[in-house]
Amino acid sequence: MNRLLPSVPPGWLLFLLDVSLGAAAFLLAYWISESQHGPDQTRQDPYRALAVLTMANALVLYVFDLTKGIIRYASFHALGRLFLVCFLSTLLLALLNLGFALFETPNPLLFWLGYPFLFVFLLGTHRVGAQYAYHYSFSGRKPTRNAVIYGTGKLGTATKAAMDKSPALHLVLFIDDNPGEHRKSLDGIPVVGFEAFARLHTKKAFDTVIFAVKSPDPGKKKQLLDFCLEHRINVLKSPSPEAWPRQEHCLGQLQRLRVEDLLERQPIPIHKPELAGHFAGKRVLVTGAAGAIGSELLRQILRYMPLSIIACDHAETPLYHLLLELEPLRCGVGLQPYLASVGDKARMERLFRVYRPDYVFHAAAYKQVAMMNLFPSEAIRINTLATQRVADLSAKWNVQRFVLVSTDKTAKPGNIADASKYLAETYVRGLSQTGTQPTRFMITRFGNALDSNDPTLQRFQSQIESGSPLTAAYPDTTYYHFMLLPEVCQLVLEASQKGQGGEVFTFDMGQPVKSTDIAQKMIRLNGLQPGIDIPIRLDELNPGEEPFQEIPGQPEESLEPYHENILTTNVRPIDTHVVNRHFSILDALLKEGTPEEKLVAYIKNVLTESIHPNNAPGRIDQ
Repeated sequence: MNRLLPSVPPGWLLFLLDVSLGAAAFLLAYWISESQHGPDQTRQDPYRALAVLTMANALVLYVFDLTKGIIRYASFHALGRLFLVCFLSTLLLALLNLGFALFETPNPLLFWLGYPFLFVFLLGTHRVGAQYAYHYSFSGRKPTRNAVIYGTGKLGTATKAAMDKSPALHLVLFIDDNPGEHRKSLDGIPVVGFEAFARLHTKKAFDTVIFAVKSPDPGKKKQLLDFCLEHRINVLKSPSPEAWPRQEHCLGQLQRLRVEDLLERQPIPIHKPELAGHFAGKRVLVTGAAGAIGSELLRQILRYMPLSIIACDHAETPLYHLLLELEPLRCGVGLQPYLASVGDKARMERLFRVYRPDYVFHAAAYKQVAMMNLFPSEAIRINTLATQRVADLSAKWNVQRFVLVSTDKTAKPGNIADASKYLAETYVRGLSQTGTQPTRFMITRFGNALDSNDPTLQRFQSQIESGSPLTAAYPDTTYYHFMLLPEVCQLVLEASQKGQGGEVFTFDMGQPVKSTDIAQKMIRLNGLQPGIDIPIRLDELNPGEEPFQEIPGQPEESLEPYHENILTTNVRPIDTHVVNRHFSILDALLKEGTPEEKLVAYIKNVLTESIHPNNAPGRIDQ
């Protein structure tokens, strides 16, 4: 049937129809008014006035072009334009009649009230009719899935508007956390709370729930999500209205939930306007710029319009792709790539000499525990000695602020990767104690930054897609509650602004969550049942992993509130002479090509409680 009927009538035909309906509104209003005249009153021919009105309406309708939009998608904006055209038409008719006495009615009040009402009614009715005809006749498809929208605010109504344009989903219910909205309706759709939704689901199953709330209450969000996952209800989310292309709403923009959407806490605000003054006019260097943390730092710093950004990384292809991504966002900010390894002394010296950065965010590091246990020399070369080099160059070239991006596991390092980062921290802390340079040195520690590139999540998703069992760690293995990568980077930027030098900032990662819980939720997000469709296999811990990740803090360390989501770690003073001696020995061991096992043995002697018994170096010693 769609091929037999045009989706949109020609514009000139709609224009003539609108002009004709305007004339019909005039005649109807006139005849209704005339029906009230007495027997002694003479009838007056209205057609001269009708001809003048038709020309006036044609002019107004042409100027405002009500036929420009697609009739079957008529919206409140189009209705507002219709009211404006009606007002101008009525005003123009009144002025013309006042000046030229075109017509006279026995009941002027009835006419001047009836004409604009009939004008809007006739022109609006055929537009509404076109919408219903398209959705219920022309499309040839009927909704097959019952959908529910969570949220009745701006995002919820925008999502409903998108659903109105497609017959794929049939909206039957709104859910809202505000009890004052319950038992009401929105465009004829009832609004209920979670309890009523759960009861109704047992009577009339819902296929899809669309999250359309920007900042839902974490507890109520978890309650609804758990119910949907348990009852195999498909869950989607709607992006913010600003993210819809050209502000045009369509169901194709709805997104599947990801495991990071299951965070059971209040999200941290991402864009902080006060940071704009912090970065204004500054040259910012980000090392490890093509990595997950470095690239997100670049995205956020660009929003605050610094003078320039130097993006340093040794990975050619990821750095190139990142520059292509950021090119449309830089808005005049100088974005300079610098292809080099932080372990290359000559290249790093040239970087500081040429670009003279004001702020340095040192995010370059090796992070994979298993790989660093196999290659301890590389962990020391990049994570430890390269950090020393970048920090020394920052002090030499009078960098204003140096921020080391570290991990909260350095508080009690249990493997070579964590130990190498801890050594880097000790050197940076030692520099901040000397007070002989203007550079403010700061350290930021955080736990698991969750993003789509997280290796654990990637492995889980790959196993789900292949139908393989998910390999999680021990059932009592608990990790810090994951924080979203943009939130982590926002806190890094805030710490760089607030720090006075010498601080070790630790981010509040929220409540802990078990790895098996993450695996189960990922299976349910894919519409499957854990243990039935996809089994979960409990594997031994990887080398260097601990069965429980406790809150960081060595015996000599304590955490104090500094910010709503940032804690400061008070640590004992660093003996800089001892630290410098150890770094010199490590550098010499690397240059001499010392075997890995001897390098690990030296690190064990340097650090107290540094290497967990489950670590891989014992295997290397064999």
